[in-house]
Amino acid sequence: MKITEFIISLLQTAGKDGISFRGLAKKLGIVSYSDKEDLLAVLKNMEKDNLITEYNTRYFLPENSALIEGVIRRHERGFAFLTVEGESEDCFIPKKALHGALHGDKVLAYRTGGKEGDEVCVLKVVERGYKTIVGTFRKDRKAGYLYPDEKRFCQEIYIPLSTCFNIPNNVKA
Repeated sequence: MKITEFIISLLQTAGKDGISFRGLAKKLGIVSYSDKEDLLAVLKNMEKDNLITEYNTRYFLPENSALIEGVIRRHERGFAFLTVEGESEDCFIPKKALHGALHGDKVLAYRTGGKEGDEVCVLKVVERGYKTIVGTFRKDRKAGYLYPDEKRFCQEIYIPLSTCFNIPNNVKA
């Protein structure tokens, strides 16, 4: 049995509680530091392939976790809604709970309750919704910023100075 199949079978038996990294290492009989690094690499690859999900230092099968996946629909005033396939009601996301997610992004989120019980917090961006964003480029001594033309991108997008030092200020990009 491959290691990935064995990890999936362990997570299936764990259900909604998931398993911590330490618990996985123990069940697999891994004690050495180098073997733990190898296990971590396997887990990261499995997460990248969307076979498992890591949240709060625990690993889950996506279908067993309390996490929800949906698409961000951002409002120009900063907050957003999460549209989940198969659900009639959207979930509210306050601006502080977006964690870098942009309009159109596919995200993984968890319920936080809120006044109406429909509030969520973004855990991670699964897939970017837009590959190209048009806006005005400006930079200072520390970094570059793209100020999008689309109002739903209601914040500037940070660009490391090392990747944009040759671009002049105030150009459309």
